[in-house]
Amino acid sequence: MSNDKAKSKEITIFANDLAKVNVKNLILDNPVTNKSKDGYEWITSGGHYRDNKTGERYDDFLFELPPQQVWGISGQWDPKIAEPDRTLDNIKGLQICYPLTSVETMKEPTPQEAALKKFLKEVLWQKGWDSMCEFDDKNLIDGPAGSACTSALKKKNPEYAMKPVFAYPLVQSKTPGQKKTADTSKPERMYIELVTFGEGEKLRCLTPIFGPGDKKMHWMKYLSTSSKPIVGIGHFICRWKGAYWGSHGSSTHGGSIKLEIVEMNFTPKSQTTLSYKRMLPANDAVEEKDDSHEGSEGDSSFRHPSGSGIVASDFAKPEDDVDKNVNNLMSSKNTTNNTNDQKTESASEDDQLESDGEGDDSEEERRKAAEEEAKRKKEKLEAARAKKKEMVAAKKAGKK
Repeated sequence: MSNDKAKSKEITIFANDLAKVNVKNLILDNPVTNKSKDGYEWITSGGHYRDNKTGERYDDFLFELPPQQVWGISGQWDPKIAEPDRTLDNIKGLQICYPLTSVETMKEPTPQEAALKKFLKEVLWQKGWDSMCEFDDKNLIDGPAGSACTSALKKKNPEYAMKPVFAYPLVQSKTPGQKKTADTSKPERMYIELVTFGEGEKLRCLTPIFGPGDKKMHWMKYLSTSSKPIVGIGHFICRWKGAYWGSHGSSTHGGSIKLEIVEMNFTPKSQTTLSYKRMLPANDAVEEKDDSHEGSEGDSSFRHPSGSGIVASDFAKPEDDVDKNVNNLMSSKNTTNNTNDQKTESASEDDQLESDGEGDDSEEERRKAAEEEAKRKKEKLEAARAKKKEMVAAKKAGKK
């Protein structure tokens, strides 16, 4: 465990110490009603940490998530917006899909993976359920949260009311008309939002993201999509915000634990078997001018083995430089205005889980998409080279 004495209101529990945390360390404030500018209301409870030995209270409780392979950063959109119409102009937030184990360690989790799962289920989630019952007894929550709690007690099924922190991905049943079922062949996972501000072209990510070389990266560098899947090793610091009480879309849940990513490291993996790391010494040979290349592709003819052209976007950019070019990276304008300021407590969260999450394509689908993209770029490159040869041949013929 570590904490900064100069900032006594914050404590960070690292992965090796999560097993030492118990329900008595956690504090959930009495529910309060929040209200947005457009009149939307939602109810939350702030979450805090208490040192049982000293009695000291920490306003912010942070904890480490062990490194895992993740599919980059995925966007969040209003579920009413069809997938083809989801662009950077109408994006609402950012999130990561974090698996609790690797595929290899599903049956035998590592000590850190086992400790995290126990902490999330038996400490964080349990604190939420205990507090839900307490608040319901004191009539501090009503409406969907109160009704869900009452029904869960009758059914003797707490998860009917308090949403699980993690779950298996859902897959469509082969039987027509049946609901999606849990895919237990893949690791359990959870969706955690990054700290963001604004929406659409004004979206700004406040969570610091560090890439290889400990360089601070812009979130768009690691935005993963079906056409451009990005896989790598993610390492995160998570903050427990507390709990949300209210409706969760079409589900029966009336309460959920709220988490957010406050710092992350991300190390991308190559889509090929080759390394991105420069191993040979610098090529210091004097460059000879070749007039036959005038008007040709020039530097753009050099391609990474994956088939992707090496352009500015392949390298780390200072965050300020990327911010200046965000509007240039935006796709076609979408005139839909989103008026709901409270994205994290909306029904979209459960809709994401029911649809197997935003950007949570299967590994096979992502692999095929990457192969198709590489093939398309390769074909484009070969066509450009053929055209180049024709131009050089024509130029030589003209000189004769």
